[in-house]
Amino acid sequence: LRRILRAGVDVVTLSDGEHYTRESLKDPLALIKSILIMQRAHEESLRKSERVQAAWNRKKELISEGIKVSRRCPAWLRLNDDRRTFTIIPDKVEVVKRAFDLRLQGLSFWAITRTLNDEGHLSLNQYTPKQKGWSDTAVKKLLRNRAVIGCFT
Repeated sequence: LRRILRAGVDVVTLSDGEHYTRESLKDPLALIKSILIMQRAHEESLRKSERVQAAWNRKKELISEGIKVSRRCPAWLRLNDDRRTFTIIPDKVEVVKRAFDLRLQGLSFWAITRTLNDEGHLSLNQYTPKQKGWSDTAVKKLLRNRAVIGCFT
C-alpha cells in the first residue's frame, strides 16, 4: 500500500469507503486499519477460492463416475434422468445430417443456411423461447462443433 500511495495513486477501500492518500501514511492508525481490512479481504478471497476448488473437484469426481454435471448438452441430444446417458432427438439429428450432407456437396455456409431455411428447418437453439430460422453463424458453429463427433458429451 505504501508503494502505491507514494507513487501518487489514491486508494479507496470499498468495504468501508475509506480514502487513502499519500498523507494517510502519516497516520499509523489509518495504515493499520487499511492493513487489517486488506488482510480480511485476502482471507475471504482464499476461502472463496477453496470452496470453488472443492466444487470443481466434486464435478471431476462425478465426471469420472460417468455422471454428467450439467443438463446442457448438444441440441440434438437430451440428457436422461440417470444423468449418464442421452436420448437422441431424431428430427434434430436429421437437420444436423442435412447440414453436413450439404457441406459435403460443396455448398457454402450461406447456401446451406438458405437451403435449411427454404426447407423449413428450425435452428437448434434450445435456449431461446422461440426457435427461428438458421443464420450463417449458426451453420458455421454447427459444422465446426466437435460434439458432433462425440467430444464433450
